This record gives sequence, structure tokens and C-alpha cells, in this order.
Amino acid sequence: MAIYSGFLTLVFAYTLADNCIERPDGLIIGSIFTLLLIFVSSLSRSIRSVEMRIPEGYFADLESSHLGPELRGKKVHMIL
Repeated sequence: MAIYSGFLTLVFAYTLADNCIERPDGLIIGSIFTLLLIFVSSLSRSIRSVEMRIPEGYFADLESSHLGPELRGKKVHMIL
């Protein structure tokens, strides 16, 4: 079974390479589409990384309002 699968893999790889050399149109279109998708995704991600997601925040009680400025900018460590 392994020899048969290896043989089929070689046949498909040869066919793919032959098609890409003879008619590279699909490869070019696919590459352009992939690069465009990566560019638009990274642009969207960079825009979303700087947007403000919560316009305003309110403290639950007086103690929280005193602790808020003290905790601002500190890192949170998750314990699992």
C-alpha cells in the first residue's frame, strides 16, 4: 500500500509541475489572490489593533475608582 501511495504521489507531483510549467496562468492568479489576501488581512489587523474598543469605562464602586489609576499600565499574569 505504501509503494502504491508513493507512486500516486509522484504521478500527481509530476502532473502538477508539468501543468505549472506549460500553463502558469492559474499559478499566477492564485499567487496574486494569496498576496492580496495577506495584504488586506494585515492592513485590517493593523487598523483594528489601534482602534478604541471601549469608549468609556465606569468603576463599580469607590474602592475600584481608587485602585484604577494605581493598576493602570500593569501586566496581567494568567494562572491556569
